[in-house]
Amino acid sequence: MTQSIHADAVVRQDLASRGIDARVGVFGEHKVQFGKGLPINIAKIKTPSLPYAGFFKVTQISRGREGIGKEADKLLHELTSPGNKLDAGKILSAIKAGQTHFERLNKLGQITQAQKDDTMWMFTKSVEKLSNADLAAVYQSFTSAEMDLLQTALQREGEINPDARDARMAASRLFDLQALVLKEVSNRSAVGIINDLKANNPGDPALRDLPEPKSLSTTWGNVDREKGAEEPLNVELDEQTWHGVLNGAPIPNDVSILAWGSQRRAHPQ
Repeated sequence: MTQSIHADAVVRQDLASRGIDARVGVFGEHKVQFGKGLPINIAKIKTPSLPYAGFFKVTQISRGREGIGKEADKLLHELTSPGNKLDAGKILSAIKAGQTHFERLNKLGQITQAQKDDTMWMFTKSVEKLSNADLAAVYQSFTSAEMDLLQTALQREGEINPDARDARMAASRLFDLQALVLKEVSNRSAVGIINDLKANNPGDPALRDLPEPKSLSTTWGNVDREKGAEEPLNVELDEQTWHGVLNGAPIPNDVSILAWGSQRRAHPQ
């Protein structure tokens, strides 16, 4: 393959240790190149064309949140490509578009400090609604040589180039998404095991209230609600526990704040 960019020696050696060579691609001179494709600038990712945010603030907020969700969907769609034929340009474009919507919302005062510190909420809703087949495809994409090259290149560029803000942002988003995908795979596997146990042992009281893992949105929030804002649960406290709560005992961990509020109204002191 004729290389149009000079390969970064550190990245080349790092990838070679994992069996990834120039046939997959190269990184150097602030660019990454896959196969015989054109080099892509990762230090400053091109901002894609986005719809007008709107005139009124309420419209700008609504479109900003919708935009983050849509770009997360686009990114995951790219990661379900058959045969792990990843399009790095489209992947980075979706990440940059999502960041643009994020920055617009931040200027409107709609991003909390917690959401700035941990941006996993940008992807939770999109990951949760993936079919099992698509979730498996995304998981496989993150194990591909192409993704290894892309993530390694972004991280290296962010380390050696103080001006590579886009590369650092994109690297962070991809690592966040990878962690969420792994967690969702784990969650679905755990739910499947729990359901099988209950189905095979219908009379076992120990399995009746076996807790399922918390959803991604419950743990990190999503584009519609903040972290910890759980959906109301259909949980009824038994009489002994209820009287204990009224007398100052802690609320059980499996009862959300919203569920507690509804129960308190139903059982006034």
